[in-house]
Amino acid sequence: MQIEYRTGDILEQRDVAVIVHGCNARGVMGKGLALAVRRRHPEAYLAYRRRYEDAGSLGLGDVVFARCVEPSGRWIANLVSQDDYRRGAKAGAVHADLDAIERGVALVDAFIVGLGAAGEARVAFPLLGAGLAGGDWREIAPRIEAQARHFIPTVYTLDGRVPA
Repeated sequence: MQIEYRTGDILEQRDVAVIVHGCNARGVMGKGLALAVRRRHPEAYLAYRRRYEDAGSLGLGDVVFARCVEPSGRWIANLVSQDDYRRGAKAGAVHADLDAIERGVALVDAFIVGLGAAGEARVAFPLLGAGLAGGDWREIAPRIEAQARHFIPTVYTLDGRVPA
C-alpha cells in the first residue's frame, strides 16, 4: 500500500495499531526515536532487551513486538534495522540495512494479519532508516510500500517535511 504522510509526534498517535521504529542488533536503545520509545514505553525496551539477552544477539530484520501498557493497547514493533549504532561513526555513514527493513516490514504485515486487522489497520512509521541510520528515504519508502500488503503505512514527521 502507498505510504500516507502526516505531521505529528509518532508516539502521540492513538489511531494506530502498531508503531514501528528502527533499532540496532546490539540491545541498545540510546538515541533518537529508539530512546524516546525506551523512555515512554519501557515495556517495549524490556521485551527487546530480554530477547537480546536470551538469544545473545538479534538478527537484522528481526522484530520484537511489545504491547503497550497504556489504555490504547497498541503495539510497539522494535525492528532491527541496523547492526550497530552510530557511536564514532563518520559523517555520512549509512547504518540502515535496506534488506533488513524490508524483511521486518513483512513481519509487521504478517503480525497485522494475525491480529485480524488486515486491510483496516494503520501502522505508524518514522522515516525509518533515514535519520540517525543514514539511509536514503527514496530507497527505503518503496520497500515499505511493497511489504505493506495488509495495512496502511503512515509516516509521521515532526516538521511535515518528507525527503524528496
